[in-house]
Amino acid sequence: MKRKYRSRLWIKLILSVAFAAVCAFFILVQVMDLGYYILDRNYMPAVIARKENEYIRKLQAFVTENRISMNDGNQIQSFTEQDRKMIMTLYHDGRAIFSSDGRIVATMPDSPDDTELDIMPDMDPGTGEDMGPAGYSVAFSDGAASAVLFYIGNEEDEFIYVLSTVFSGICFVLILYVLIRKKVKYIELLGKEMEILKSGELNYQVTVKGNDELSSLAGELDSMRRAILSRQEEEELLRIANRDMVTAISHDLRTPLTSLMGYLDILGMETDGEKQKKYLSVCRDKAAQIKSLSDKLFEYFLVYSRDQDELHRDEVNGAEFVGQIVEESLFDLESEGLRVVRKTGEITCSLSVDVELMRRVFGNLFSNILKYADRQQPVEAEYRETEKELIICLKNSTAAVEPERESTNIGLKTCGTILERHGGTFRCGKRGRLFKAEVRIPCVKIGENDGNTGTETF
Repeated sequence: MKRKYRSRLWIKLILSVAFAAVCAFFILVQVMDLGYYILDRNYMPAVIARKENEYIRKLQAFVTENRISMNDGNQIQSFTEQDRKMIMTLYHDGRAIFSSDGRIVATMPDSPDDTELDIMPDMDPGTGEDMGPAGYSVAFSDGAASAVLFYIGNEEDEFIYVLSTVFSGICFVLILYVLIRKKVKYIELLGKEMEILKSGELNYQVTVKGNDELSSLAGELDSMRRAILSRQEEEELLRIANRDMVTAISHDLRTPLTSLMGYLDILGMETDGEKQKKYLSVCRDKAAQIKSLSDKLFEYFLVYSRDQDELHRDEVNGAEFVGQIVEESLFDLESEGLRVVRKTGEITCSLSVDVELMRRVFGNLFSNILKYADRQQPVEAEYRETEKELIICLKNSTAAVEPERESTNIGLKTCGTILERHGGTFRCGKRGRLFKAEVRIPCVKIGENDGNTGTETF
């Protein structure tokens, strides 16, 4: 059988996460570029100019206060170490006389010759463009020098990076939610429906949509719901049937029991020996009737309480089954003076049955025939085999004046229960004086045991 394709939820989730991550990374790059562009064009020049002016102001105050000369490199170096984000190069007469960082020597603005200096241009870290160093005049105790400043601070760059990362993270969450929101809402819906089922509302149908693990889970939950509901309905029907059975059997027992008590009272007052024998015989009949009803009631509940898994099945030959169980009962009918007409076909199938329970089925059937049959009319027995089952059909005419009949038909209900346990069917009914019973038993096949279940009436 071709296996139905089912998509995988985890694959969808991985693809959704990957797509959201790619989109978030693209947004991160674009937002960072835009932030650096805005920062460099509208913010950084003014900020750097303000920082350089403040730096020169503090330098001039330091030089003036300490009467520092241009050759006092240690003192100048001690000042520059207070702010390592600003690199300063001092020029005097066009020659670099000091650099706060030996690796970087900034060129004098509009200097005609920078070939002899190790120069690192003032590059914008955001755009890569040359911002150019700025030159300022500083008055030392032995003359004036030009200070060229190079700002390397990156606080604003870090702010742009953090802001872009946070924004792209939010975008990642939003994109991922858009991609999986249907599944999230479906999970929430299943959770609400489980609460409804938990409250006992088993008639509520679980929503099944999609073609993945979630839809499979929802389908299994709905199947479980229907199974529980079906089981509850069956239990309710069985409870009602058992209640009716107990009520009816109580009535059937009360009638002969009341008669028995009455005859026993009369027997106790009667002195005539012949009448005593007559009443004693009636009492025995009533006692036998009560015993028969109690035996059938016990048999019914014994069969009803037995699970299908508790059947003691044996594989038997169909022809031997008919010969040993059905034919033996037909011989008993013939020995009682009833005429039997047989219609038989070839039987080659095998059966998987609990032989003891099947004996009870046909024992009940032939007991009814013997009790209620018109002895002037024949009993018809027909056997035939189909591809799936063995069919045994019994017909007989009932007597014009029947003995007192049970209102429960407990024996026939026992037959239906036994056949149901075997996966077969039992149908019986009466039309006019014609009584007909049909037994269908599934034939044994490899890997299956076909057959409808239940007791039906014509």
